[in-house]
Amino acid sequence: MLKKIYSIMAVLLTSTALFACTPEVKNVQLPVLNGLNQTEISTKLEDLGFEFEFFEELNFNVAQGTFVRYGDDKAPGLMLNPSEVSLIIYLSTHEMVLPDLTGMTESEVTNALKGFQINVTFSYRETHDIEPGLFIEYAGTYDAGSVVYKNTNVPIVISTYPDSYQSPIFISKYVSGSGSDKALEIYNGLDNEVDLSGYTLDFYLNGSQEVTHTYEFESNTTLAGGDTLLLVHSNANEALKAKADILTDTLTFDGNDYIALNDYLGAQIDEFGNQGMEIFFFNNQIRVRKSNIIESNTEFTTDEWDIYHRNHYEILDNHPTEFPTTFTYHAEHLELDFFDDKNGMLEVTFISANDGDTARFVGLEESVRFMGINSLEVSDPDPVRNALAQAAGAFVRQRLQNATQIYLHHDPYGGNTETYGRYLAFVWYDGILLNYEVVLYGHSQNFYNDPNETLIYEGVTLNEWFRRAESYARANRLGIWTLS
Repeated sequence: MLKKIYSIMAVLLTSTALFACTPEVKNVQLPVLNGLNQTEISTKLEDLGFEFEFFEELNFNVAQGTFVRYGDDKAPGLMLNPSEVSLIIYLSTHEMVLPDLTGMTESEVTNALKGFQINVTFSYRETHDIEPGLFIEYAGTYDAGSVVYKNTNVPIVISTYPDSYQSPIFISKYVSGSGSDKALEIYNGLDNEVDLSGYTLDFYLNGSQEVTHTYEFESNTTLAGGDTLLLVHSNANEALKAKADILTDTLTFDGNDYIALNDYLGAQIDEFGNQGMEIFFFNNQIRVRKSNIIESNTEFTTDEWDIYHRNHYEILDNHPTEFPTTFTYHAEHLELDFFDDKNGMLEVTFISANDGDTARFVGLEESVRFMGINSLEVSDPDPVRNALAQAAGAFVRQRLQNATQIYLHHDPYGGNTETYGRYLAFVWYDGILLNYEVVLYGHSQNFYNDPNETLIYEGVTLNEWFRRAESYARANRLGIWTLS
């Protein structure tokens, strides 16, 4: 029993001795570090038992690399327990590293560079890629992370929004039929979906210089990449309305109007028509943006548009649309009589042709005058014009002599006889309209016009086929167009 008591007392005495040997941790006062560099500060704080880390801070009021301040709102003289705190020490740097200013406004940029002893200059660039008033980039050779020095000139570019710009979102089709048969198609040339919320269409009707009314796309109206959105008048015919994505009564244009497409910030991105135009130039037709056009244009030009018949709705709500390169006669016209029926056709055999607009055929007493063209006369005494006339005649002979099948076609508008008693006709050889080719290769001007637009091939009126043929010949200075 006595031995057990001695053992307990021994343990107690040992514990007391150990406790007495453990040093007591005391709070210490943060020292003044002004004027000290990193090495000197490290020695001083290690002696006091502190853990710490260093950061740089731009400060020109103290020497490079010396103490600026304690972090976390600590200050010299504060009593702290070194085992309970880790210190942050800021050392001065005179090297200025340009920060990332992405997303900042001009005033925010100014504040971010307030401590920098540099000369900041602002310039402005029109762009639709960045919201107006935001930082675009450092100009010149500078970037975020560049080191600059006191009194350096640092140019900064801020975005401004353009009044207009080219966009992959544009008007792709314009439909101006009779009455309320009106439509506009919008195309998204991007790969990704776009939100059309806030986009608007401004209508300047009947040559007006001021906006007559505006259509605003409803909130959450989206358009998938590579897709189209077709707006159709609420009172259009049923065939046109069946194509519609949106029905609206704001489509009241009639061919002498100007239409502007604006983005959600009000910048104009596309237009159709000429502002202030009072001539009914675009009525009773469908205009289609050519397939090679991939972005909008705020300077309207008809060269960017193909023309289709006003009721050719098959091409709507789909883009791009390739314009047809060829056309041929309608098979049902073969059932009609050339002499008595409009659009009637007669198979014939070629005999001869002296010039480019007249020919003789087996079984017809009179020669046949080609409808819609008028080539130069082979009797023309001018040697240049005479050579062109001879070339036109040779062109016609070559086509008809080598043809396997020839048809005469009764023009439904102009008839099939003229005042001189000759027949008038369209001449088809092997499915190709010779009258059209004579114009296409520059052997005649275009003289064909049917105000009723009776004949339509591949959705395009024969009027338009002839018009395009002459435009091609003119542009390429073929045949008679070498004279101009």
